[in-house]
Amino acid sequence: MSNATNVGDVVFQIQLITTNIYAYLGLIMFVVGTVGNVCNIVVFTHLRSLSSLPSSCLLLASFVGSQFVLSTAVLSRVIFGFSRYDPLVSSIIWCKIRWVLGPAGGGTALTSIGLASVDRYFITSRQINRHRWITVRRAHYMILAVVLFWLLVLIPNAIYYTAPSCTIKNSIFAQFSPIFSLTAYSTAPLLILAVFCTLTWFNLHSDNIRTTRLSSIQYQVNKMMIAQICIVLITSVPNIFVQIYTLSTRTMVKSNLRQAEEKLVTAAITMFGYTAYAGSFYVYLIASRKYRKNVRTIIFRRLNQLNHVLPQVI
Repeated sequence: MSNATNVGDVVFQIQLITTNIYAYLGLIMFVVGTVGNVCNIVVFTHLRSLSSLPSSCLLLASFVGSQFVLSTAVLSRVIFGFSRYDPLVSSIIWCKIRWVLGPAGGGTALTSIGLASVDRYFITSRQINRHRWITVRRAHYMILAVVLFWLLVLIPNAIYYTAPSCTIKNSIFAQFSPIFSLTAYSTAPLLILAVFCTLTWFNLHSDNIRTTRLSSIQYQVNKMMIAQICIVLITSVPNIFVQIYTLSTRTMVKSNLRQAEEKLVTAAITMFGYTAYAGSFYVYLIASRKYRKNVRTIIFRRLNQLNHVLPQVI
């Protein structure tokens, strides 16, 4: 009896740590990520040198998609962590929004970054004709196609995630969904990012003459993109292993202690994975001196405009 009580206490403590991870780390991730995404959107739309690049249009789509992830998936976990009140269970509408717009935002973000990495590869290619393969107009069409693709693909989520627990009731789709998520949502975008990031890196370092011919803004964007892709890969790979483990052990009978331990590890890795959607602004600040200068310029410009608009107090 005493042993069972001790195990129960351990399980309770692990569950408490798990909810605190969702609450406090999730809140930090949501606030920091939202500020970063908004700042990125402002900078990329207000700087003509950036807004005129196809890859910048694709990155803008990734910022918006990332914010959908933070505003649905992360925010739901934060609410649950602080209140023990699960909004997904309490509201079927929020349940549908979370499992459609959240994954659609994440898929759009990763796919857009992947397409931007393809554009960076073309820009740094030795073959001049490749430099204009992706134009701003084509980038807009790509973004529209990506958004429509993910929304259409995720229509089954809106159908099969149902009340009262906001879980999949259809047994066939319940088996298919995690496999699709692992391949289309996680593995495929990361492979594209890894391949084209490596190719771009070799392009930048294989021919010094070609590198010097790149404009300053193009070179800065390359640095920012490579840094961001590295962060996405580092933060996303552990989640892939968690998904593989979950799929391979889903029919296994597990004790309450093991379930609690697995949920704790999953919570930590999940929060770590959300860094890919929350950290791009801060990665850009670290990677590019010119981006830091542009951010300061825009901030001071906005402050000066506010000083002119606000009435003087005598």
